[in-house]
Amino acid sequence: MKVYIAGPMTGMPEYNFPAFHKAAAAWRAAGWDVVNPAESFDGDTSRVYRDYVRHDLQALRSCHAIALLPGWDGPNARGSVWEREVAEAVFGLHVFDADDPMPHDPFRLCLGETVLQEAQRLVYGERQNAYGHPYEDYTRTARLWEAILGLPHATISPRIACLMMAAVKISREVNQPKRDNLVDLAGYAACAHRCTERAIELGQTP
Repeated sequence: MKVYIAGPMTGMPEYNFPAFHKAAAAWRAAGWDVVNPAESFDGDTSRVYRDYVRHDLQALRSCHAIALLPGWDGPNARGSVWEREVAEAVFGLHVFDADDPMPHDPFRLCLGETVLQEAQRLVYGERQNAYGHPYEDYTRTARLWEAILGLPHATISPRIACLMMAAVKISREVNQPKRDNLVDLAGYAACAHRCTERAIELGQTP
């Protein structure tokens, strides 16, 4: 299994190569075959940009996943932004945090996951670790939407916020079918249910 390391380089000390090398070493230690752009062309940084683009596109095509370094979508990021988009939208690669190497053998198993299994893994694992319980996460989202729309406080419940996000995924699936849309749709359904459960625990109306 092969993973592509992506992250910011432009304007960073040493082109951020130390971070790339550190991540590459960690993923190799976890059992992965790693494509490290900092090793491309033996580390030569003097070539024209299109040389790196051509090389990186070819490398991405051969990978099963992309791992993103911190700042991959920062204001000075260049290649890592389109690399992430192409990796997921065009090649269908799994997207991971470069600082959190995925153990190799379990990832082999997860390639055979159903849509529901993948959604459950994300909702109760990666997404919860990143954003917290869906009730708190979508309460924040609901409050922001209320402010944008000029609605009274607590007009939108966390459960409704989840259903609204599900509608976004349905719209995208209608436009262009994609497994990611269905995984997220199932995930938002699970989040809506968890928000209902939490609201009942708190004695609130779901």
